[in-house]
Amino acid sequence: MILLLFSKSVKTAVFLSLLLPGGGQFYTGNYLKGIAIGGIEIYCFYRCYQGYAEGNEDEGYTYLFWSLITLLFSAADAYVDANLYGIKPELEVNPEEKSVSLRLKIQ
Repeated sequence: MILLLFSKSVKTAVFLSLLLPGGGQFYTGNYLKGIAIGGIEIYCFYRCYQGYAEGNEDEGYTYLFWSLITLLFSAADAYVDANLYGIKPELEVNPEEKSVSLRLKIQ
């Protein structure tokens, strides 16, 4: 029950990611990633449109391809971030034991 209180909907994250550039990343609280992915998506879609408007179909197809790749990456990233929302990894290094431990903490 605790996990449900601090979780994000996977369907909403993916839907927002497909609908708005960087929307899924903003939904899951990754604002810098949302700005970066959103900026790349907008740039690629703009260059695709510009290539077709100028009659350069090869450039248009190239940027259309990168736009779709970025869109799919954004949706996949939003899916993963929504599933891992609320889980914070903690890395502990103890020089006395000469070991490294990784602990996952659900907030």
